[in-house]
Amino acid sequence: MWLSQQPFLSLLTRCSGTLRNLVITDARSLSEDIPLLAELVVQRAPGWLSADVLNRVTRRKDPEVELAPCLKVLDIAETYISLPLPLFADMIISRWRVDKDCRHPVKRISSMRLQLCDPPDGDHQGYHPDPNILKRLSDCRVEGMDITATYASCHIRGIRDLLNASEQSTARGDV
Repeated sequence: MWLSQQPFLSLLTRCSGTLRNLVITDARSLSEDIPLLAELVVQRAPGWLSADVLNRVTRRKDPEVELAPCLKVLDIAETYISLPLPLFADMIISRWRVDKDCRHPVKRISSMRLQLCDPPDGDHQGYHPDPNILKRLSDCRVEGMDITATYASCHIRGIRDLLNASEQSTARGDV
């Protein structure tokens, strides 16, 4: 894939001081640190938000370097089977609840939109994420984050708001 080849990576390196918005479609890997990136859009790039990428973007106590320290807006459209939701939630929460005492400053993420859908083969019977993970993300909304998480299925009509479902089950005591 051309996004992981040297010419593109060289371009990113040369633009790293000015690049603020990046849209990824059908990308398998992108490993460059882009210090001024403020908005990241990933559209149907299965496998790009791997455990490795999510771990690298997750805020740590004393990292050597922060990946995308200016990231404030995240917009993801992905199949549910290719996104490790527990690690994704850890990353979002780490970017929302920023520890000011860390060695490297990082901006607080202000907006996150997650659109999950069925995989292209359509041989799945819907998505049932862990309610505890949804509750953790929903707590960010309660704390003031502009956050949405939806799921569209070929088996269910309409689009399901995953965070409202989490808030409703919490109110009922299901979680």
